[in-house]
Formats: sequence, C-alpha cells, structure tokens
Amino acid sequence: MGTSGGRASWSDFLASLTFVKVCRGRGPRGKAGLALSDMHALLVEDNGADAMVAQRYLARLLDSPVVWVDSLADALNHLRETSVDVIVTDLGLPDAWDTLAVEKLRRAAPNTPIIALSGQDDDEVGERVLQVGAQDYMCKDDLTERSLRRSIRYARQRHALQLELEHRAHQDGLTGLGNRTAFDHDIQELVVDQTPFGIVLVDVDKFKLINDRLGHPVGDSVLRQMALRANGALDAGAKAYRVGGDELAVLFAGCESLADTHKHALHIVDVLSSPVLVGEHRVDVTVSGDRKSTRLNSSH
Repeated sequence: MGTSGGRASWSDFLASLTFVKVCRGRGPRGKAGLALSDMHALLVEDNGADAMVAQRYLARLLDSPVVWVDSLADALNHLRETSVDVIVTDLGLPDAWDTLAVEKLRRAAPNTPIIALSGQDDDEVGERVLQVGAQDYMCKDDLTERSLRRSIRYARQRHALQLELEHRAHQDGLTGLGNRTAFDHDIQELVVDQTPFGIVLVDVDKFKLINDRLGHPVGDSVLRQMALRANGALDAGAKAYRVGGDELAVLFAGCESLADTHKHALHIVDVLSSPVLVGEHRVDVTVSGDRKSTRLNSSH
C-alpha cells in the first residue's frame, strides 16, 4: 500500500503520533468506553509503510494510544495480558498467512471485533476471513480515514449482533446455563488447544417422579435452583451446562487426572444433593454423578 501526501521521515512521522510499539503486552487496561474515540486498538502489521498509514488514520480516530505489533505471536502475547476494543490485522504476516491470523486472534479475543486488511482486492479471500471470525475485510488500497471509521463502526455492530446470536444459540432457556451445543463447542476448543480437562456428568435422581407428582413448574424450578448451586460451587476454569432434560455437565479445564476429576465430582454431588424449596413444597433431591478425564498428548 502506498502512502499519500508528502514523504515525511519515519522519525518525524512517529513523533507526530500517539502510539505504542510493543513485543509484549504492557499490562491490563481499564474499562473501555463506548465512544469511538475511547476505544483501544491493536494493529497487527509487519510492513512499516502500511503500518504508518494505518497508524495515522487510527490516531485521528482514537484518543487512546494504538498498540502496534508486527507479528501474530506478539499480538497473541499482548492479548494474553490486556484487552482491546478492536483489532486491525494484515492477512500476510511473517508467522501467519491468509485466514490463520484471523482464526488465532478470534480464539484469543472472542469478544473483540476484527478488521482484516489485505493487499489484494479478492472477494473470495474476504468471504473466507468473514467465515472464520472477522467482522470486516478491506483492501489496503481502499483504506482511508473515512473508510476505516465506517469499518470500525460496522464491525462493532456486527460483532455485537453475532455475540447476541451466539449467546442465544449456546444458552439453555430454562436454567441460563450453557446448552449441549455450548458444551460440545467448548470441548472442541480445549481439544484444539491441547488443554487437559475433566468432565462431571450429573443426573437428578427420580426427576420424572418429581414432575409427575408435583408438576412440571416445580420440576423446572428444581432445575433452575440446581443450576444456581452448580454455578456457585465452581472455581475459575470450570463451567456448568444443561445437556439433557435432567442432566447437568461440568467441564473443568486444566484438570489433568481422573483423581482430580473425582474430587470435583464428589464436591458437585455434595453441593447438589440437598432439599430444594419450591413454594410450599420441600423437594428432597439427590443426584448421581459420573466423571471422565482427558489428557491430550502435545506431540504430533
């Protein structure tokens, strides 16, 4: 991408901007504002001239410093330590090509909109990056301050809508827990990341009898209270799901042994096996649990 205007030197140009060039994150930042000017941006671009142009436009749009890194690895390191409100990334990086950068950034920052830049005006490339998680795709030759402002605005709107749709698609309507789709998705993510995990499956004993004797509204209330209990008993890295009519699942990321998973299972069963009060009814609840542990070999 060529630059427009005069041929200012690198030192003159960089002195005129507010930005941070990093190889690692500088630490966590505060809560982002909603206004465009309050947003924090991460620019991932290995070409100095292209970075200079994108920096100039971002500096005009945002009041906050723009973090610039020149590789996917540095971008991922930064995102491990702090969050940003928008990511603008080139598709041709030294350590990532085509859609790989978007895929990795999407997984590292699922709550952040991504704008992909390319030196090619290729509709097929644009479709691919949108499919793997970007919210917008721009050819570098079309990059202007106005087009970038519009792209950021649209990317935020699309991302907010996507998050809402994903939330609805992955949430159980009765309990508010993740549903079976969310459970399968989160397991797949752990497998891809080669993160060990444990699973505890819990069934409410004689749940059909509760529904038959006391009615489905009472049964629904029992499940909602069980979900609240399960969530309240979880440590960081654990998540509860409703995966069947009366079946809950708890996923423990980072759990490396069956013994650890068994310990978690005993705790969950103990927390859930106590009476539930629903109006005038005292429902004696017991649960049965099963546990599994998966440790993935990191070698190929």
